[in-house]
Amino acid sequence: MEYKDDSEFLDDIQKSKTRSKEIVRMQMHLAYLDESEPASEDENQAPANAEEFKVVRKFSLQKFLEVHPILNVKDLCNFSLDQLLYLVDVVREHEFSSRRGRKNGCDPLDALFLTLTYYCTYLPLQKMSGIVSLKQSYLSKIINKTTNRMFPIFIAEFIPKQYSPCDKEFDNFPTCVAAVDSSTIPFTVPLDLAERKSSWDAKNHCNGMKVQVLVNPLGQIIHMNTSFLASVHDKKVFDLSGASDFLHVQRGVESVALGLLADRGYIGIQKYHPTAVIMQRGDDEEVTKRNNAIAHDRQIVERRFARDKSNWSVLAIGYRGEKGNLPLIVQGLFALDNYHIDSTPLSEKDNCDFPCTPKDEKEAAATPEPNGSGSPMPKPRCVPKDLYLQT
Repeated sequence: MEYKDDSEFLDDIQKSKTRSKEIVRMQMHLAYLDESEPASEDENQAPANAEEFKVVRKFSLQKFLEVHPILNVKDLCNFSLDQLLYLVDVVREHEFSSRRGRKNGCDPLDALFLTLTYYCTYLPLQKMSGIVSLKQSYLSKIINKTTNRMFPIFIAEFIPKQYSPCDKEFDNFPTCVAAVDSSTIPFTVPLDLAERKSSWDAKNHCNGMKVQVLVNPLGQIIHMNTSFLASVHDKKVFDLSGASDFLHVQRGVESVALGLLADRGYIGIQKYHPTAVIMQRGDDEEVTKRNNAIAHDRQIVERRFARDKSNWSVLAIGYRGEKGNLPLIVQGLFALDNYHIDSTPLSEKDNCDFPCTPKDEKEAAATPEPNGSGSPMPKPRCVPKDLYLQT
């Protein structure tokens, strides 16, 4: 829907806001009433009065969109309704084939929408629970259960277990099949001093977890590792992540190492991965030309990280939950972005610098470790105004 000016847009927001407040007040009032009334025959119909609304109290995506008419599903969770339905079908097919279906009080489509909207906007649970008219504890339970139930399935479905060639090649190094790089996923400053030191990333000025990925020329992640904290060097992560083994394929009786693009942080991996193409130190014309060619092809992995962090605010502004759950969340969201790229390929628009990235690495190296007061975090992605206007 297009608006002629901001006044019309703000009027619609105010109308949606007022209607949402009325429903929340009604729910708060009905919470004290007797709940012994029989269920409605057709729960898909919108509540006609207070008694009917008292019965239909579970979250419904359809009713949520009716309450917030200016909101779009894709703006909230990065996927259209058809894509969400496909993801739910993937989960159901996997659970049927493995015969491990689980009972859940919330419809899978609604649960997936709530979970992805939470990770996409990363609003505080208290604020989001008021927007979707659910108790905070119940919303938290839905998000945790959906993450533990569906994300392993998405990882298995969208991240390959072994290398398979793609249709596209790098411009300057067509013999290489992937580019490697790592990024820090920030989280809140740990209370323990040892953990604070081991998770401190001097380059990005934050505490966090390091994620290393192999990205093919299409921008899809074909291998990833989330086992190390941010202070671990990129080369060590590569040595222990199994990335080199992943890029070794059997050709007849020989094991062949496939080509790999890397920056200066991976100097030394040629010892056991001889086909790696790595940027070198030096400022002479030949080295500079070669480094520029590598950097041109490696833009794909930078764009991929930019897409991931712009799609999911939880990856950019700092994870607030239990740190043991972060690897599964990161892997699941990266896997979903592999599916997202199929419909929205990476482009130059995905290049962006996050506020946590310093312009000068020397400035980062000179920055002292945090004393526990906190660390700077990137700004969150743009969230529809209607969400932030809710009270």
